[in-house]
Amino acid sequence: MSVTAAAAVVAVLVLVALPLYVFPETVSPDDVEVDVALVPGPSLDSRVGIAVDLIEGGQVSAVLLMWDPTGDGADTLPEWKTDATFSVSTWIRPDGLGEGGTTVADELCASPPAGVECFVPDPYTTRGEVEYLAERMDDEVWDSAVIVTHAAQLNRAQLIARQCGLKEVASVSSTTSLTWRTWANQVVYQTGAFAKAIAQPACSG
Repeated sequence: MSVTAAAAVVAVLVLVALPLYVFPETVSPDDVEVDVALVPGPSLDSRVGIAVDLIEGGQVSAVLLMWDPTGDGADTLPEWKTDATFSVSTWIRPDGLGEGGTTVADELCASPPAGVECFVPDPYTTRGEVEYLAERMDDEVWDSAVIVTHAAQLNRAQLIARQCGLKEVASVSSTTSLTWRTWANQVVYQTGAFAKAIAQPACSG
């Protein structure tokens, strides 16, 4: 492949990746007025903090927070996905920026306040998290939701939400400032996960 052709391929990949993973369609937290907020894992401080602000501000009635303090759920994952590349530590920058650790979730889920529900999804994936959201929305007769997570995960979560028959689901990005390594890992991982989601179009429930 010539240098020109390689550059063209890279340019196309960047054009595809930017709207999918870096700049998905989102709403400002200030504009959210829905029934429930879903926080997919890992339940990092930045995304949990947004959800807490939403429920404390009366903008949502409930928060569904993925939380697995023992890590037992990760035992169901393939070995490549439990590699340190995808651990919480990759979301924390040495300069203190990034999405942070899980301190807020640990404190909340140790004794959940009213309106906060901590859960371990089955399957232990974004699909499992969104399926749980769909199940709880059906149980509680909720009509609308918002997903609060990293920008790279939002479009895939929205795709799964549509596959689960959810129509009114907004997106809020919790992304602050991440390392290039984390962005690169996410693009590779999310692309594979996107392909899997497309190949598995129906919710199990």
